[in-house]
Amino acid sequence: MLLSTCCDPQENAAYIDELTQLSIGGKRIPVVFFEEAPREGLDAVIVDNKAASREAAEHLLAIGRKNIAYIAAPMHRFMMGKKRYEGYLAALLNAGLEPDAKLVREGDYTPQSGYREMRALLNSGKPIDAVQCGNDQMAVGAVRALREAGLRVSEDVAVMGFDNNFPGTLIDPPLSTVSVPKQGMGRAAVELLLWRIAEGENAPARTVKLETSLLVRRSTDPNATSEWDLNDW
Repeated sequence: MLLSTCCDPQENAAYIDELTQLSIGGKRIPVVFFEEAPREGLDAVIVDNKAASREAAEHLLAIGRKNIAYIAAPMHRFMMGKKRYEGYLAALLNAGLEPDAKLVREGDYTPQSGYREMRALLNSGKPIDAVQCGNDQMAVGAVRALREAGLRVSEDVAVMGFDNNFPGTLIDPPLSTVSVPKQGMGRAAVELLLWRIAEGENAPARTVKLETSLLVRRSTDPNATSEWDLNDW
């Protein structure tokens, strides 16, 4: 059984309550969470969203960008969105930059929201030389808004995504992003589930953390080699 909550704590809790009431032959149904488990004693496969987002922001700083806007995934409802935003803030503070609340907008994961919030940022009149987005879909929308405004993506405004989803490889320029090991997480979750079945419900909870990687493509570096690689997403 595969259930999706998009890291919504309320939906996580509802699913836990429902699943813990189910049993087969008196035994509880084993559960493995992607991202962080909502409470102690539950198995999970995770990545460090905060550290990965900080690395992405540090890349933007390293290429000389100082006015870095942020289009966040929902921060008050989703743990993942909050942690990715915290990584962006940590990078700015570590670089001695004061975060500007007027450069932060909140989207809803969709390209349409990225487009809408990027237009709002441009209309704010604040100087912007980079935008970091909470996922790739919003970054794709941001790219469209920048192009419509007559701005060059990378040269004028660098764009950074997160997740390394397929649409980011199709736009021009291809999207710099944080690659989340999606296949690896799925494999690790199945292995963890099989371990839990074998060990039983009394074995201590385990958390498996996998590494992310920063993919620099031409949306932040005009000289990056950004071939269309079906295996690299």
